[in-house]
Amino acid sequence: MALSPDGTKMVSGSLDGVVRLWDIDTGKVIARWTGHTMEVTSVCWSGDGRRVASGSNDGTFSMIEIWDANTCELVATLKGQKNFVLCLAWTADGKSLISGSDDGSIWTWGTTSWKVIAVLGAHTTGVSAIAISPNCRILASASSDRTARLWNLKNGQPIGLPLEHANIVSCVSFSADGKLLATGSYDHNAYTWDVSAHIREAGLNDFLLDPNVS
Repeated sequence: MALSPDGTKMVSGSLDGVVRLWDIDTGKVIARWTGHTMEVTSVCWSGDGRRVASGSNDGTFSMIEIWDANTCELVATLKGQKNFVLCLAWTADGKSLISGSDDGSIWTWGTTSWKVIAVLGAHTTGVSAIAISPNCRILASASSDRTARLWNLKNGQPIGLPLEHANIVSCVSFSADGKLLATGSYDHNAYTWDVSAHIREAGLNDFLLDPNVS
């Protein structure tokens, strides 16, 4: 499930392959989107609330559907990753959509052409969650390979060594200032990591700055 940026609507994905749009005030379904042929495993709103991405699998490759949240029309269908899309995230400027798959890959899609513009490959098994830093320079990913990773969104390369866990990593989230990362694991623990230390060790000090502030 995912709440719209303005808090008035919610989207949900279901085992029946349907994406449902809900009105928060009434608690009723106001639209049903039926482009998927298998269960929907991820949903995500664009930052401006105009579009919704939903992830699934069509039996051969992953399938991402892009929906217009106002007209409820299908905008685009994206295919390529080899298993279910488990997580999705839009960049703040809306120019890119990032998808994490159960095949261990992370793909970045350009939202003008809807073509793949980068493939991030270092996880050995499924990518269960992704998060983008507040300054939109760093991607964090969580995987069933028992690691979390930090990525340079500019060149698609990993930043530093993987963050090792004792079991599957199921979720990741940045702090408001982007200097800390929280991860949750199947070992029943949550962890806090010093992102700023990892960035400094990699010689990328400017990645902690807001690119919009001169």
